[in-house]
Amino acid sequence: MAIENPRGDMRKLEAEYIAIMESLDGDVAGRNAVQDYLESSTAIYQGHVIEMSFVPKLFDAKTLKYIDEIQKTTYSILSKVMQHYIDDPEYAALFRFAPELDRLIRIPTGYSCPIPIGRFDIFLDEETFEFSFCEFNTDGSSAMNEEREAGNSLCRTATFDAMCEHHTLTAQDLFDGWVDAFAEIYASYDAKVDDPLIAICDYRNSGNPDEFGIFRDRFIEKGHRCEIVYIDELECREDGLYSKGGLKIDAVYRRAVTAEVMDALEGLYTPEEQAGTQALCEAYARHQVCLIGGFNTHIAHCKQIFQVLCNPMTSEFLTEEEREFVAAHIPFTAFLVPEEVDMADVLTNKDEWIIKPTDRYSSKGVCAGMEHEPEAWRALIEEHTGRDYVVQRYCKQYKTINCRPRPLDEELQPWNNLVGYFNYNGKFAGIYVRAGRNGLIVGYDGGITVGTFLVDVDLDELGIDIRTRIPVRD
Repeated sequence: MAIENPRGDMRKLEAEYIAIMESLDGDVAGRNAVQDYLESSTAIYQGHVIEMSFVPKLFDAKTLKYIDEIQKTTYSILSKVMQHYIDDPEYAALFRFAPELDRLIRIPTGYSCPIPIGRFDIFLDEETFEFSFCEFNTDGSSAMNEEREAGNSLCRTATFDAMCEHHTLTAQDLFDGWVDAFAEIYASYDAKVDDPLIAICDYRNSGNPDEFGIFRDRFIEKGHRCEIVYIDELECREDGLYSKGGLKIDAVYRRAVTAEVMDALEGLYTPEEQAGTQALCEAYARHQVCLIGGFNTHIAHCKQIFQVLCNPMTSEFLTEEEREFVAAHIPFTAFLVPEEVDMADVLTNKDEWIIKPTDRYSSKGVCAGMEHEPEAWRALIEEHTGRDYVVQRYCKQYKTINCRPRPLDEELQPWNNLVGYFNYNGKFAGIYVRAGRNGLIVGYDGGITVGTFLVDVDLDELGIDIRTRIPVRD
């Protein structure tokens, strides 16, 4: 049965919110309060305050139920792809992975959940509810703290208070749900121990200390032992994985993306990071540490997954409904080589194409044709043809009206939207939204984080396990 159009109320709720804002002459005091809060908050990435929106994204019950159905179908498809990679060498060859990466992918995790944590990003049309996928984030899925701080900032405004006079606006908690999901997955681990020490692991220059700190505290509050251990602090001893401080690590919440792991193994990071990465991989291969998630999640995470989903070999093991889902929502994707795509069309109709590295993250190396002059686009295509890049049909993006809290004279204007939905242990766990005005919706290209609230929603009635919280107003 096809996923039904929910005919949700997002546009109506947004219009109501903006009408309140305009009735308050733009709510200048609110805009100042939002930005003042952000300047002293933990909404920091690599030393800079994250740009946020002033108008939130408002999700009604029908839309949430719709996204829940999308999540279930997506998770089913990706799980099947991952299993066929392991079972069928011919199918695995569709992915152009290096031998060492293939070896890591094939190490058994010791638990059954194929994708412990993910954030799958879509371009959602809030009028027709048509959508296309942008990417599947599994390794290093993040932005939980951005979402938290965005909600904390927006609840300080007169616009928010006035909206609450007519509706119940609920903020999300993206932390506790993952702590519980992690514990559930570890409980199914075939070599689990009592009272395991959990380590949150990432590379120092990539990690988000504030977000990690919140996760560590939530783990501890729920009765788990947990430490933040950067990868350069890891060492493998005869009986397992340790921190250099002598802590024996039983389970790892892996925030380091696989692309970084491979770079470190190849000596592109510091000697300490290379040694720590080798230690992590060795302990995992020996089945001496529970790695959540395992390296098999990279099958779904990498940009190659889109061209594999478009391949006839994938259609053979999907249901009819899943085949229709892929055809409707996965943009055409191919390796950037003349044998797989019409290069003349890519060059001539540049605004219809985007190119992406096969195994990167955070939009690094992604180039949209619409952002380049013809000669510059031709140079990019020539540079990256045959060099571990995919080319993809550029997806139509849906615009809604928004502005940043400051500068105060910034008027409401159209922003492109990107909706990400989290899944923890295979279940829909929450929403994260970004917006941008250029070809890419990403922070370094002028993108902003959009605070999210659930409006008049009974999650128990919907059967959705999104955790909620009261926004911080102090």
